[in-house]
Amino acid sequence: MRTLPGIRCLLSLVVSVLALATTTAQEAQEKGREFRGGWYRWDPYQFEENRGPLRELRGLDIQMVTRILAETGSTVSYEQIDWGEHQEQIRSGERDIAAGAYKTAEREEYAWFSHPYRTETDVLVTRRADQDRLPASNLKELLAALSASGMRVGLVGGFFYGPEVKAFALDPVNADRIFYADTDNTNLSRLLKGEIDAFIADRLVVAAVAWRAGVQRQISEHKIPVFAADIHVMFGKKSTTLRDVEAFNRGLQQLKASGEYDRILRHYAMPVLLAITVQSA
Repeated sequence: MRTLPGIRCLLSLVVSVLALATTTAQEAQEKGREFRGGWYRWDPYQFEENRGPLRELRGLDIQMVTRILAETGSTVSYEQIDWGEHQEQIRSGERDIAAGAYKTAEREEYAWFSHPYRTETDVLVTRRADQDRLPASNLKELLAALSASGMRVGLVGGFFYGPEVKAFALDPVNADRIFYADTDNTNLSRLLKGEIDAFIADRLVVAAVAWRAGVQRQISEHKIPVFAADIHVMFGKKSTTLRDVEAFNRGLQQLKASGEYDRILRHYAMPVLLAITVQSA
């Protein structure tokens, strides 16, 4: 049976409208979305600061991720939550994104990862009086010395400190000397109170927390780095798509091209790097 010209035109119009609707829906998904995020005390990356009568959420990660998403026309809402629970909610789909994450095989099971937007170096911190207790020339020797010393070690629950530290913490020999906390601030407080003897944390975080508390001279950073790697934003597979990740990556490149990426990095990192320099003098 032959199709009449008018019907062919009508069918063509319907197909065009459906294609346009599909494209518009895809674009709407990529642009103008509000992502559900979370934050925890992790100065200089995520922290609250007094601004007049109000407390304002600030930090390198907060501003960086907010501005990158703005480049794509999207926004992000933040709620204070500890890192372990944040990961569980990314896994379940209750939250969409998490900033400040190392990429691991375990996390890749439930999340996609953006291009890296900064790097991070974890170090071992002790009281200044104990700085010579752990002689070592590499990480293997450092962890062996730490295990043999009987020192109590603080970690943040849910954090990844590299495969060597993961194996160290899971070793039954060390199990009763590993103490988990909600934040690095808590671990610093425990260290100074004598409740633990060392803790592992990001180098900038240690410097920032100690600087704000005025205790730089009371602690020491071991010369052997514990772990260093790129940092990404996680996108939960249950509530986001690869299109969201691709849009974020484009926004990151646009922020770098505009020069704002470097401005944000300098604004939050430079005061802390200066504090590290003063502490080392």
